[in-house]
Amino acid sequence: MKPMQKMKKRILLIDRDPDTCEMLHIILTYAGYEFASANTMADGLALAKTDSFDLILLDFYFPDGTGLELTKFIRSFDGKIPIFFYTAESQEKHIQEALQSEVQGYLIKPVETDYILQTLSLYLDSRQT
Repeated sequence: MKPMQKMKKRILLIDRDPDTCEMLHIILTYAGYEFASANTMADGLALAKTDSFDLILLDFYFPDGTGLELTKFIRSFDGKIPIFFYTAESQEKHIQEALQSEVQGYLIKPVETDYILQTLSLYLDSRQT
């Protein structure tokens, strides 16, 4: 009998910058996570609704809305999934708005790879598969 394989945790990145998506794709898949990405709020919301993820990373601004709006939409159907902002937006007002919108954290780009992995693993390792 084969031993049960541990299910890979799935991360969704919603970021308007394709280079950021590619960089995190490399980092997170190398670290053993499954990864999906979207570049607009609408595409990210569609993925979040139709697929199963263990954590969501999102940008602050999109061509079709904001991360604050997206968080509200996601929370309307999933109140438990960890959500982190991963953005260059560093205005204190926006950081506070984001942290009050039921997210678990706010990472300001650039972020060191080790710090991203440590932060995300704290939430991913505690979630049941």
